[in-house]
Amino acid sequence: MLEDPFDAFPDPSGTSRAWIRYVEEMGRSVHIVGNQLVGTDPQKVAKVGDDKACNGATLRWSDFATVSDALGFAKLLHEQYWGVVLQDDQCTCAETFSADFAVGAQLGNLRAGGLKGQGHTGKYNRVLQIADEMGKEGEYVGARFLSGLTS
Repeated sequence: MLEDPFDAFPDPSGTSRAWIRYVEEMGRSVHIVGNQLVGTDPQKVAKVGDDKACNGATLRWSDFATVSDALGFAKLLHEQYWGVVLQDDQCTCAETFSADFAVGAQLGNLRAGGLKGQGHTGKYNRVLQIADEMGKEGEYVGARFLSGLTS
């Protein structure tokens, strides 16, 4: 995963050519996350998706009023065959809902902060517990989104 590899502000003719070219060259093997490029704006997601300028976006709890809103944004990104990074590295509490949400919504990526502190490691440990509970029935979905991107 590579987040915001170039300036997020497009040139006057549209989405930055550097983003488009990078996705053409690397987009089948790397999630190129346009965090600043699209934010949580559905119109930007559609435009950048049409241009094929990235293949992933960040979902931050602070950008949504409800879990349903966050699920709606994740669904929009899934429809673009984009990977989704759930960012929950601001909260140092031991709440592990983000791990369950990331797995249940098939987001593929969870960024819960560094390994210092119980709050961050608890989220990662919860992902490992879920994987253990699912056993062979579990599937990592991150690569599935890369396969839907056409160059």
